[in-house]
Amino acid sequence: MGETEAVLYMKAGCPYCASLAGDLQAKGIKYREVDVLRDAAALRKIKKEYGATKVPVLVRGEQVTIGYKGNG
Repeated sequence: MGETEAVLYMKAGCPYCASLAGDLQAKGIKYREVDVLRDAAALRKIKKEYGATKVPVLVRGEQVTIGYKGNG
């Protein structure tokens, strides 16, 4: 069975987005970044489908995580 691709909806310059991306990399989790400031359709999608009003938004299969507080 293939691994479900994780998608990280983020925006450039967001420290929470950068921290989450770093943690995903450290854990060896493969993901694709989508910058919602460059992709208006992606911004509409996270608002409509997930009710997200902030980034980062991490989607892994059926699991959706909105926001990020770090590991500690």
